[in-house]
Amino acid sequence: MGRTIIMKKLFVLIGLATLPLLGLACIPFGSIVGRGPTETRSLDFSEFTKVEVSSTFDVEIIRDASYSVSVTTNQNIFDYLDFERNGDTLKIKLKNGNYTVASLKARVAMPQIASLQVTVASSAALSGFTSNEGLKLAASGASSIELDGIKCGDVNSTISGASKIRGSLESGNTVFNVSGASNISFSGRGQDLNMAVSGASRATLKEFVTASAKVNFSGASNGDVNTSGRLDVTLSGASSLKYYGNPTMGDVNVTGASTLNKG
Repeated sequence: MGRTIIMKKLFVLIGLATLPLLGLACIPFGSIVGRGPTETRSLDFSEFTKVEVSSTFDVEIIRDASYSVSVTTNQNIFDYLDFERNGDTLKIKLKNGNYTVASLKARVAMPQIASLQVTVASSAALSGFTSNEGLKLAASGASSIELDGIKCGDVNSTISGASKIRGSLESGNTVFNVSGASNISFSGRGQDLNMAVSGASRATLKEFVTASAKVNFSGASNGDVNTSGRLDVTLSGASSLKYYGNPTMGDVNVTGASTLNKG
């Protein structure tokens, strides 16, 4: 009986001793680990209208009359920041390497924005911008963009690799290219819509009212649109589209077990 109790205690002690080793095993070999408390530091950048985000950063971008850039992360990670301004583009990333970081956030204030590109499992939230100028958006590699109260001219968006863009938008003409199990979801309004959706992707635009719409869905993609102007539709590969409003039907081509229905 006594021997059994001793053995049980020994197994418990061995288990407790190996927990830290198991934790280390979860960290890739050669990974740079964020250590120490997090802190926020300001960086000196200005005179840019475009932003590129990568390295799993989570970035908040707001409209302000003046420029400011700040980063919040573990103390030792500041040595690995690789921010730069190249022409009119601010690039937000880390130096090449493997990282395990608890917090990796940036905050950017700027007067106007013309382009936002987000890659490598990063995310960006864009708010407060009002302009008649065009806006280019791109998200790839399981990244995301969220828009809040954006008013602008024409919008051109490319979304791929299980990424997503969503939010509230008032714009001119809009172009959405969505692929690779990605999705978009918008509310607001726009002028002429041109949308290509493929690879099991989804477009939720029931609350985004447009003057007209040209839609091409393929590869088991699905979604909805809302227009009372001309609606041109091409559906293939078991895709589906539901439309809202009272559109005038233009060119309609539905094949391959696809479906077109009024909402």
